[in-house]
Amino acid sequence: MAGSNLQKAIDLANKAAEEDKAKNYEEALRCYQHAVQYFLHVVKLVKNLFSLAREHKPSIIFIDEIDLQAPGARMRAEAVNHRIEFFTDVGFEVNYIPLPEEHARLLHVQTASGIHLNNLTEEDFNTLGKHRRLLRRHQYYRQRRHATCQEGSVINY
Repeated sequence: MAGSNLQKAIDLANKAAEEDKAKNYEEALRCYQHAVQYFLHVVKLVKNLFSLAREHKPSIIFIDEIDLQAPGARMRAEAVNHRIEFFTDVGFEVNYIPLPEEHARLLHVQTASGIHLNNLTEEDFNTLGKHRRLLRRHQYYRQRRHATCQEGSVINY
């Protein structure tokens, strides 16, 4: 919807420029006014998108979608960065994704260690699942190598 409004605004601006060259100033002014209305409609849609995101926190807004709606989508890299900084008006909580619950962390550790021989007991897995920090795969394998070198040790965070 915003894309069609943007295209209408661009078409009207082009038509207004042609009318202006033809010295038909009244028609050019009318076309410019309509073009501004369509551009403002696109801006209003983007503002509404961000107000909805603020109401329904946490939300993720894909900048590519805004690029499609914003005027002059094909800009230099500096302008794109400026636009991203301008449109990213949402706090850290949107970017923060919490760790899974304890049971999911327990399953993660069991799944990651299941393909390797180990002497971890169910109690060891429960202890690992209670940790609030979840290791990435390469960190887990490094810790697993360290733990298997020490007989009977549990992975320490």
